[in-house]
Amino acid sequence: MLRNTKLLSARSHPFIPAITTSHPSVSSYQHRCLVTSQTIHKERHLESDLDRHLLRPEHNENSKSGTDDEAAHHWSSYDPTITDPDLEVLACEEECELDGELDDPLYVSPGNREVSRFLDPMVGGAVHGATRPGPSGRGWTRKHKEVVIKKIPGSQFERYDKILQELRKAEKRATK
Repeated sequence: MLRNTKLLSARSHPFIPAITTSHPSVSSYQHRCLVTSQTIHKERHLESDLDRHLLRPEHNENSKSGTDDEAAHHWSSYDPTITDPDLEVLACEEECELDGELDDPLYVSPGNREVSRFLDPMVGGAVHGATRPGPSGRGWTRKHKEVVIKKIPGSQFERYDKILQELRKAEKRATK
């Protein structure tokens, strides 16, 4: 036997139908939770979010405190009189204070020298002229040839080479 129950007013929740059909053994609380979770799911995934042809890129290649899109929404980003990165950061900071925004998208960026000098230059990617711990190529492999590993004092390959030589010696002793 099915009965009609009015769970929530249609005016307060437009996605929920005003009248639903439920089994008498299902409590109204359980049914209300089910309908509410369906509503939350619909609100979370709007049509525009599910459109596969709509692109919304949010890059943060340089700024780590905000996206490039957030920085582009400030008028100071397009001011041709400001060409110094330090002044650009100050102008963006002042604009954020005037707008009442808590986060400045250029706070952790290359433009803010106070923050940039504490960051490791090798973390972000390739740095021209930076000293590296060792060469990128450890050896050259030719077809049908033995692999030659360059000797770098104190490298991890030196330890591997010693272990390999000991294993070869032990193998020769076992075969004799």
